[in-house]
Amino acid sequence: MFREFFARVRAEAEAQRVSRVRVDNVPMRSLTEPYSFEFSCTIEYVLARRGQLHRALPEVAKHGILQRVARVALGTRLTEAALLQTHLAAELGLGSLEPTGELRVWATDVVVTAAEADVQAVHQRHELQRKMQVWQYEREIERKARDFTAEMLAEPNLAVAWWLSHNPQQVTQALGMVEPIARLSAIIHGRPATDAVELTTEDQLLAATETLFAGLDEWSRALLGDQLAKTLAAFGQVGLADRVRQRLDTPVT
Repeated sequence: MFREFFARVRAEAEAQRVSRVRVDNVPMRSLTEPYSFEFSCTIEYVLARRGQLHRALPEVAKHGILQRVARVALGTRLTEAALLQTHLAAELGLGSLEPTGELRVWATDVVVTAAEADVQAVHQRHELQRKMQVWQYEREIERKARDFTAEMLAEPNLAVAWWLSHNPQQVTQALGMVEPIARLSAIIHGRPATDAVELTTEDQLLAATETLFAGLDEWSRALLGDQLAKTLAAFGQVGLADRVRQRLDTPVT
């Protein structure tokens, strides 16, 4: 009877005895491919049941802890090693049954590290990705600017008319733009450039006016023609203003 009692007491004491095993620098895959953390801790465990037990209890305890660590590490970026260490220290500090149910395990002295060279490589990769995004954005802006320019130069008269509508007092400058823009348009769109013809200043202005306003509707043609005629008249070019009105069929206002 006493023998059975002492055997039972000894078994209960054995079951409550805390055993320890150390793991150091175990690689744990991170969310940031292809990099890994290194995990270290002291694993502690006690028996959770009686009867026939596994022959390698320390390995069972290790397996139970490392499985839990691997799941959490796999969802954590490499640059968050300190955050992962805090999280694991809190989670693994609470005893829980490992998968076989034979042991109650927990961990102390939890340390998570990431190689400095790997962290620097990740930062460089992120910076390169950021620069690539900026480069792509700038290239897209340039492409749109080229497309807009090519579209405007498809019809030189419309290009000059657009410019003149934004600069209505720069008639003389608009006149000087007609021939260069026509040549530039021919070069861009692969058309043969026409040779310039010597004309008087008035003839050049009248020809430019017809070219500029040719693609406009009747109302816009009359409105811009009237503005141009008034500008010419204001600078003493009354005769030329009358010729502009006749060419554009613009009534006197």
